[in-house]
Amino acid sequence: MNKPAHLRGKNVHFLPLGLGGSARNVTFDGSHFQVFPYKNILDRIEKTDRVIDYLKMDIEGFELEFLDNVLNDDVELLSNIKQIGMEVHPDRRASRRDRLWRHMHRLRELQFSLVSSEPNLLALNKFYYGEKEASCCYEVLWINNKFKTK
Repeated sequence: MNKPAHLRGKNVHFLPLGLGGSARNVTFDGSHFQVFPYKNILDRIEKTDRVIDYLKMDIEGFELEFLDNVLNDDVELLSNIKQIGMEVHPDRRASRRDRLWRHMHRLRELQFSLVSSEPNLLALNKFYYGEKEASCCYEVLWINNKFKTK
C-alpha cells in the first residue's frame, strides 16, 4: 500500500486504497491505511457505469465487509462485473464461515457461477474443520452468467 496510484496497463488501475464495507482508517499488520466501499472507489476512478472485465481482490479478510456492503447496499454494481477473483478467508469461526456461505449463495442468486475454488498454496496456516483439513484461504473465481456467450 506504500505505492502511489498508477496504471498497470491501459485499463488496469492500482489505487493505494483498501476495499472494505465503510470509509475509515484501519491498521493491519502494523500498516495504517484507508478503506472505502466499492462504490466510492468506482466513483473515484469514474467507472461507476462501466463494465469491469475482471475484479481481482486480495484484501486480507476484508472480503466479508466488501460482500456485506455490495450485496446489501450496492448490488446493482455487481451487474457490470464479468468476473470476480478473490482470496477468501473462511476462518475457524463458524459465524464467519456462515457469512461467507450466505454471500456465495447470494452471488448464485445474482447469476454468478463459481468456476474455480482452490486452496492458496502459499498459505501456511491450515486447520481442521471436523475431520477435514482446511486452508486458511482459498482463491475463488466467479463469472457473471449475464456475459456468457453461447
